[in-house]
Amino acid sequence: MDIRSYGNYVLYAYGNHSLPSNVADLHHVAAAMGAAMDDLKRPEAYFYEVGNSANLMYGTSGTALDYSQASGVPFSYRLELPDYRYGFLVPPQYVEHINEETWQGIAVTARLGRFYYRARYSAATTAAPAQS
Repeated sequence: MDIRSYGNYVLYAYGNHSLPSNVADLHHVAAAMGAAMDDLKRPEAYFYEVGNSANLMYGTSGTALDYSQASGVPFSYRLELPDYRYGFLVPPQYVEHINEETWQGIAVTARLGRFYYRARYSAATTAAPAQS
């Protein structure tokens, strides 16, 4: 999880407009994260947008997000925190709320990512016993 500011985005790889092979799983988990944070967002905040980093924002290369995904981390995200229309200088009165909102999203992502990992990725690496 690469947490940055600002913009209300949950993004996944790749920054060159190509999509990882597990894009459906990535998007489902990211959508759950965004929805969990939207449930706690303040009324003046935008809803979280979810998707490929290059398609929602701009093209990049060599980011932590791309490196993690390419290195085999099955669920790698960049979370752009809300700005409440103050940009990078969020007033102190919003910080605690942003922490709570973000933690809720991370918790949902961890639970759902664990489920996907166990169901899809652990099974793929477990070889069936040889028949004699």
